[in-house]
Amino acid sequence: MDALVNVTGRLTGIIWSTPLIVLCLLVGLVYTVVLKGFQITKIKEMIGLLGGENKQETKEGLSSFQSFCLSVGTRVGTGNILGVISAIATGGPGAVFWMWILGILGAATSFAEHSIAQLYKRRIDGIYRGGTAFFIRYGIGGAFGAALSVAFAFLGYLSTGVLGALQPGACTDALHSGFDIPRPISAVIVAILVFAVLYGGIRQIGFISEKIVPIMSVLYLLIAIVIVIANITKLPGVLATIVTSAFGTNAVFGGIVGTAINMGVKRGVYSSEAGQGTSTPHSATADVSHPAKQGLVQALSVYVVTILICSASAFMILLPGTYNVEGTAGAMIYEGLPGIEAGITYAQAAADTVIPGFGKYFMATALFLFAFTTAIGQYNIAETNAANIYKGFAEKKSLQLLLKLIYMVPCVIGGLLNISAVWGLSDIGMGLNAWVTLLTLLYFVPTTLIIFKDYYEQKAQGIDPVFRPSRYGIKNAELWEEIADEYEAKRKK
Repeated sequence: MDALVNVTGRLTGIIWSTPLIVLCLLVGLVYTVVLKGFQITKIKEMIGLLGGENKQETKEGLSSFQSFCLSVGTRVGTGNILGVISAIATGGPGAVFWMWILGILGAATSFAEHSIAQLYKRRIDGIYRGGTAFFIRYGIGGAFGAALSVAFAFLGYLSTGVLGALQPGACTDALHSGFDIPRPISAVIVAILVFAVLYGGIRQIGFISEKIVPIMSVLYLLIAIVIVIANITKLPGVLATIVTSAFGTNAVFGGIVGTAINMGVKRGVYSSEAGQGTSTPHSATADVSHPAKQGLVQALSVYVVTILICSASAFMILLPGTYNVEGTAGAMIYEGLPGIEAGITYAQAAADTVIPGFGKYFMATALFLFAFTTAIGQYNIAETNAANIYKGFAEKKSLQLLLKLIYMVPCVIGGLLNISAVWGLSDIGMGLNAWVTLLTLLYFVPTTLIIFKDYYEQKAQGIDPVFRPSRYGIKNAELWEEIADEYEAKRKK
């Protein structure tokens, strides 16, 4: 096990070196400038779109709200609880600041990748399918686009399937730490529950996410608010510590500013999935009249998972001081919980400071549900990538069943592996996805700008926007001509 941890650690260090950190920030900055900081000025519209058209799913796709919940459900998992904890434990409070920066810039990145995912989606077996592998194949085109698409689809399956053991592992850890269920039994329970949901297909996945995500997110935020209120006098000092630590001027945490930036960006990417390319299959399932609508909704989802929920996790442990920070040399810089390794215990101890005895069970339940919705959402990514690799996948029910059964393997393995090894595998998959997606998004800057301008030009005319790629000579997106016809016909009725 130690050998696996060492190998994954070395590979993670190579993949997540300075160039990828810079690329994550650069792509977000480019889209923020090109799209004129819309993620700040259009927040009201983003929220409004959740309750707009297609409140109910259609025969061809999910509603915007279901797609939003599925996407948030996939993102709100270990990254928003354990990811924040590990970032602080390694990079100190300053990592939180860089998570915020990544969240703001990542909202612009998210608009781009999800708008493009909508643009190049396909109708497969009567249901909308799409995502990064699809927009690489049809947006870049040619032999290179096809080859890169298959390569990304394979990487996507590895990261969410073979290497995607983190979420099921977190479910197992939650059952074990919170309810004292032995890990092997917990792992089997998780696998059975995941399979039961997946057997119902994408609509059941969307239905479960729609019901669980809003309730659990609100409850989690409420507990965080209670902890903040109980420690309100400490809030200014904690905010100051976050900022000074982020720029290396804090007396305690200033020496690990490089690690703070690395961990903040890395965990920010993991929690938001902005630029990672793994959440795009969810948004491609949405039935909307214009790609920009889903881009705006998914930009909002980055704020929900990174600014709201990650901040809740951070303040939850920073205010009562229930965390430890290890320095680069291995010595403890800060030790609020002596002898306790980084993990869900930090959040449980924080909740116990306001409601003694409550933290263990609530945090275990929250972690289980967040990680569970992520685990089932990740299967949709794996299935979409399989459909991109093999065109006949959608018609082969036996292959779909086989893929579901194969997906159970990481569900069990994730519950049995050392958590450090699981994080390492996840970081490798996420990093490889990010390299391909971010470089590809730089290619799609002009197309994204066309989508953005077209949407707001129609809005300025008082029209509910529809998108026709033929106006701009965009090829391989003919499905949108049909969608535009359907929506314009509805508008006339």
